[in-house]
Amino acid sequence: MNLHLQDMLMLEKLSKIEKFLGRYIKKITSMSGWQCSHSSLQKKERQDELNTWLDDNKVDILATTHTCLPALYNNDKHIVVNNGAAGMANVKDSTYGLITRIAKTPSEDAIVSEKNR
Repeated sequence: MNLHLQDMLMLEKLSKIEKFLGRYIKKITSMSGWQCSHSSLQKKERQDELNTWLDDNKVDILATTHTCLPALYNNDKHIVVNNGAAGMANVKDSTYGLITRIAKTPSEDAIVSEKNR
């Protein structure tokens, strides 16, 4: 095999990898903060997209952040929780923010937990 043919085969492999990663990264970034903001989570289209992605990827709980305002989506099968911004006051009429806790053991102070589903 000459060097030119080897280079062409390597470029072809890299192109396939780049296309795969591009699709994968697009799926990941579509799950990020602003796509899981309070207003986004209210939209039926976004809920359907999340439900499909969560099912396809076998994800029960998706935790995200960086929208400044907290949000929660719970369809009784999956939960998407967005704490807004850890450490930033984002609860109305308060000086504190929401912290998310995902654990196997329940908390009596939990807003959402398996036992209240």
